[in-house]
Amino acid sequence: MKVCELEDDSYKVFINNEKIKSVNFYSEESLEVFIRDIIMQLKHRYNVMLRGLYDVSIFLNEKVGALINIEKIEAFLLPQRDIDLRIKIVFDSKFYFKTKEFEIVKEFDNIYFYDDNYYIDASNISDFIRYVEFGDIIYDENSNFEERGIKISKNSTKI
Repeated sequence: MKVCELEDDSYKVFINNEKIKSVNFYSEESLEVFIRDIIMQLKHRYNVMLRGLYDVSIFLNEKVGALINIEKIEAFLLPQRDIDLRIKIVFDSKFYFKTKEFEIVKEFDNIYFYDDNYYIDASNISDFIRYVEFGDIIYDENSNFEERGIKISKNSTKI
């Protein structure tokens, strides 16, 4: 699990494909257990306490994993309820790996260079979890590098 705090009360969590294989995202019970586990890990490992109303967007890619955006909508103070979630799931999302380090991606095909970063389709990386700490994971909704970037070939020299 990789966690990035984007802003106060806004988080991005990446879960690799091995951990999501056992989750049935069509089952409310299975989804509840999965989300509860993430919230507990945020609390215990990262000291993040979620309280209030949150939008949770889950972007799934079976080869790569799940990217979960958690964004606070409003705070409320109800003694019975600490957290309420509105959950949206997007199946078959396309993930990209973004890094500033060419050395990390030079061995792969279909590398794009845009805005001082290198991008590659994450599903083309067989052991993706090894690379997660060296860059960011982005999903297809917020990518424009394929249209505006420069496509470079495998084993090219650094731009």
